[in-house]
Amino acid sequence: MMDEMDEELMDILANSMTIYMSDLRDSTDNQDLDKIRNINNKIKGSGSSFGYMDISEKAWSIHQYIDCNHDNVDYGYINSEVETLINMIETEFM
Repeated sequence: MMDEMDEELMDILANSMTIYMSDLRDSTDNQDLDKIRNINNKIKGSGSSFGYMDISEKAWSIHQYIDCNHDNVDYGYINSEVETLINMIETEFM
């Protein structure tokens, strides 16, 4: 059973993930690779800290894709991967 502090931390995480999802949608719509990359880095860290390894790994893969393909990014691929990540977050936190 979760104690009060655990519940509080999970609420903070859920709120953060909600903000990250909104920011990811905006950044993806604006094709802002640096912001997409930075948000995914935050999601990766938060996810791994709380044991959401699937979310963390998906965020890290998007981050790495941008790093490796920054000058030749396939935005269709980025959009698809971001939507998959957002769906994963919604499934866990909404």
